[in-house]
Amino acid sequence: MPASRSADAIGSNPTDEPRTPACDVGNQVEDLEPSITAAGEALVQVLSSPALPGLETLLFETTVITGYPYYTNQTLDQRAAADWLREGATPDLHLKQLQRHHHIPVLIAVTEGWRPEPPATTGCVTLYFHRYAPADEMADAMEYWKIDVIEPG
Repeated sequence: MPASRSADAIGSNPTDEPRTPACDVGNQVEDLEPSITAAGEALVQVLSSPALPGLETLLFETTVITGYPYYTNQTLDQRAAADWLREGATPDLHLKQLQRHHHIPVLIAVTEGWRPEPPATTGCVTLYFHRYAPADEMADAMEYWKIDVIEPG
């Protein structure tokens, strides 16, 4: 096999592989567009304190928590989702990885440092950002990434 086609040269793309547990991710280096970089920076700022300052600005109007409770889904309004996240926050919160999905406009943010209580038994929570635009803007101006799915690990 030529060196340019070796596994080391090609690298691993986690979004091409089957889903794995929340904290079982590989390194992915990619050139992110400015709106993605801004969303990542905003999330890092929110995670800098267990009070999660500014969290509501990242959450969509409603958020689905998967696996909550007993492996079902629950839809919470913005305030309830923020309260749910704050209940599990610790001073050790950090962003482990931010990646965009390769086919659809979704950002996947894997975070660690959460209190490992059901349903987040591993201390990892994956946050899914989708693109949204305010009602008064054109649909192609969808530069606003909002968390609308939370997956405890």
